[in-house]
Amino acid sequence: MKKRHLKLLMADIKHKSAGIHSSYIPIGIGYIGSYSLSRVGKENADLKLFTDPDEVIKCIDTWKPDVIGMANYCWNSEGSYRILEYAKNLNPDIVCIAGGPDFPEMCDTHEYMDSRSSYLDFYAYKEGEDAFADLMIKLSEGNKLIDLKKEKQTGMMSIHPENNNLVVGVEAHRISNMDVIPSPYLSGMLDQFLNGKYVPSFETARGCPFSCTFCYQGDDWFNKIAKFSVERIKDELTYIAKRMTNHGAVEVRICDSNFGMYKRDEEFGEHIRHLQDEYGWPNSMNVSTGKGNWDRIIRISERVRHAFSVGCSVQSMFDGTLESIKRRNMPPELYKKVVEETKKREGSAMAETILPLPNETKKSFFEGLEILANAGIEKFVPHTTMMLKGTKIASKEHREKYNIKTRFRLLPKQFGEYKGKKIFEVEEVCISTNTMSFEEYLECKGFSFICTLFAQNQYEAIRLLVEEANIKLYDYYFSIWKLITSKETPLTKIYNDYINESKSELFLTKEDLYNYYSDSENYKKLVAKKLGKNLIRKYLATIVLKEFSSSIEIACHPLKSYFNKSDGILESLENWTKVTRDMGFAFSGNNLDINNDLLSLNYDVNAWYRQKDKEAKMPLINFKKQVKYQVTSNNTLISEMLDLKRNRYNQSTFDLVEGILARANNHSCTVRFCTN
Repeated sequence: MKKRHLKLLMADIKHKSAGIHSSYIPIGIGYIGSYSLSRVGKENADLKLFTDPDEVIKCIDTWKPDVIGMANYCWNSEGSYRILEYAKNLNPDIVCIAGGPDFPEMCDTHEYMDSRSSYLDFYAYKEGEDAFADLMIKLSEGNKLIDLKKEKQTGMMSIHPENNNLVVGVEAHRISNMDVIPSPYLSGMLDQFLNGKYVPSFETARGCPFSCTFCYQGDDWFNKIAKFSVERIKDELTYIAKRMTNHGAVEVRICDSNFGMYKRDEEFGEHIRHLQDEYGWPNSMNVSTGKGNWDRIIRISERVRHAFSVGCSVQSMFDGTLESIKRRNMPPELYKKVVEETKKREGSAMAETILPLPNETKKSFFEGLEILANAGIEKFVPHTTMMLKGTKIASKEHREKYNIKTRFRLLPKQFGEYKGKKIFEVEEVCISTNTMSFEEYLECKGFSFICTLFAQNQYEAIRLLVEEANIKLYDYYFSIWKLITSKETPLTKIYNDYINESKSELFLTKEDLYNYYSDSENYKKLVAKKLGKNLIRKYLATIVLKEFSSSIEIACHPLKSYFNKSDGILESLENWTKVTRDMGFAFSGNNLDINNDLLSLNYDVNAWYRQKDKEAKMPLINFKKQVKYQVTSNNTLISEMLDLKRNRYNQSTFDLVEGILARANNHSCTVRFCTN
């Protein structure tokens, strides 16, 4: 057979019709591409990487690749298939491969592959490096596509071109020594993405020892942990930091399932601190912290200047639910200790929940939030249960056992039109079970939104006064929720809009969704961002930008019965918070260099707030005195936000604020300072 020089195109596309929802560097295809070149030989193949779907199509037209490999996730698989379909129609000989977690369980695989067989030649299931590289070697040796599809290829599935049977290759062995994958960073392969518009991303380890039924990595196949060497990761971090020194507001994404849980993670933390000192990056980290070894996680967070929040990804606090999803949390009393220790070190703690899960009730969900709120959790991240392909919770068995009812909705901003065909990325979500009705789900969702809003750092000073009044945080959040839902407040309409849109975004079938959004008028609304956004982010940003002053007054409302109105303590706190935390000010068009504003208060809120992290601190009532503050802009923070707005959010203030509020760690929220 005659050897071939291969032209490889790999893409992890990000739809951009309404702005990019995710800006992570495509590290997955970076690993697979780098490994494949090392196996095939750089002299035998050329490789191009893309995230922009329009650039992929242009490359197909002009460069005419021999092979296309598309990363398949729930947020881009429909777009990936559309591109493969276009490429195959253009050139039937092009080898079209997809791979990634958005793939059904084995019993549904034949139908899935057969329905896409006109344009999908192979699907790489499980780990992709060896599967893709082995196939590239065979192609470079001159093997014909039609013959390869008839035979079992390691880690690949195909439809037999003659008898239409499903051909399943043996699982690729998991890579144990991850350093066999040459670094796509150190080789310069990913330099095109180190421009401030993308978030540097990488793994330090792969796999997860836990077996959660809602997670793709809950499969036993992923239970063993494979690792990159410590020196390799340090070298990559240093390489990236040197190129990100002018983009200090851009975070780093560590894709590990349990970062901070292992001893070597402390070495990474130490190195990141060194990079912060030398290059001013990274100042924020997007990580999923481990489910154990909390002392270590807290130490690492402190060492990196609290660039990430200590995450308590509890999903549920109800034992019956935890048993059904094969998850085990720490005892409730330990959460309080973890949060207290985190705060003692000036860090912050967050909690993720998923709703609705099997066996969860409205009562148990509210009780779970009560445990978390009263433990002092400072940020809530609620999720709707996604029926991810290939997970146990999405199986027929689980659906029947727990009477899981689902609907379909558009993934936020994940749509586009490619070569005349509209594409929508659709997720199936759970909206009720045999223990929680749809109406109860909406109530839980609404209360979670209120907790998420008033746990934001913009309201931190008010929560400190809540603590001084000996009001439990759960009772505080609950009273605000009752106020907003039972009275006419400036936030009531926004809250009702959130609930109503949470209903209207749901469709009975995927086809119904496609028909609705394919309508020209509805599609225009998607492009204009009037539809199809992440609703929590959308309505958080709406309040922070448009009703911030009103939200501060509502946040102080439960305190009115505890403090004398004529004393001026609440008025002082309200006015100080409005001046220092109003993110809308940074984008108001005011001249930020003119700092001649004055703020007069009856209480020295500034001095009180500055002692918030001290063990021995005095209550605000002890700071009664007439003060006059000079108000100055936090130009460093504002400059970083404007840089993000320009580079990542296409000059959209609303999208920027959505992104900032969604960060696990957004502790830098002081847009103006008050000084005596």
